[in-house]
Amino acid sequence: GLFSVLGVQHATFLLETGRIDQSRNNTKRNVQISINRNWKESVIHCKRLLGDIALVEKNFNEANEYFTEALEVARYLGYQEETSRILLGMAKVSMTENRFEEALVNFRSALEIANYAGTKVDVLNGWAELYLYQHKLDQAREQSQEALKMAEATEYAWGQGTALHILGQIALLIGNQDEAQHLL
Repeated sequence: GLFSVLGVQHATFLLETGRIDQSRNNTKRNVQISINRNWKESVIHCKRLLGDIALVEKNFNEANEYFTEALEVARYLGYQEETSRILLGMAKVSMTENRFEEALVNFRSALEIANYAGTKVDVLNGWAELYLYQHKLDQAREQSQEALKMAEATEYAWGQGTALHILGQIALLIGNQDEAQHLL
């Protein structure tokens, strides 16, 4: 696999395409390389990615540990975009553990400091999922429609797909089978 700075991006791609073991192995090697070479930003990326991997595997304690380590360094160094992505991961952990207020605080904080449209779309989609999980369908629809609009404007296909999936789930829950079938 790829190691060093490009390896972090490659490991992210591996995770997003379902190759979790490869992503974890590459990221663990990359974090050590990054530490040895004092690449602080890459260390933060790696720790966040290890948190994302643990989240996918439903190992929430491990995810929180990685996110907390990454957040401390990211905030210290002033890396806002990465701080936003870490807060997004922490919000997802809080949501799955039914700590909804904590999740909401992290989603809000992540959105406030996000600079890139892709990060904002991911945060809005995560926030919509929180509302969907709580059966607050109007709020979920509002957040996912905002995410969809931003994703379409920036041609962020992954974000578009996630927003459409959330809107499809909402349609199913309100009994609109035709719209759900179209969206899903």
